[in-house]
Amino acid sequence: MKKKRKNSKQFNKKFKKQFFTARSAMIIALTTVIVAFLGLGGLHQMRQVGRYQDSIEELSSEVSSLKETNKALEEEKARTSSDEFKEHVAREKLGLVEKDEYVVREAEEDKTGQDDSKKGNAEEEDDTSEEKEEE
Repeated sequence: MKKKRKNSKQFNKKFKKQFFTARSAMIIALTTVIVAFLGLGGLHQMRQVGRYQDSIEELSSEVSSLKETNKALEEEKARTSSDEFKEHVAREKLGLVEKDEYVVREAEEDKTGQDDSKKGNAEEEDDTSEEKEEE
């Protein structure tokens, strides 16, 4: 059989005396400090996680941009390493021609406004006129 308690008020007084000792107050205070410290530490970590996520997003966009640039450079490299491109540059920049080709150029104008073809004809006429005078 169970023993009956004398009085519930007496039990409460006895419990309060045992529970609220200096030792238990110290334990409660330390627990409160630890919980507060962990809460503030968790808040700091959450802020730091947010910063890391922002930097991850920035770096991800930079990586994708660099991948696009790399792809464009690879395409440019492939285009410029082709024989057709090399031949085009050699013809345009260096003026090279193949063995069976002829170069046709426009006559350049001199200071008097006559182009070279007229000048050449004038020189030929001078040569022929000198020959006629000698005869």
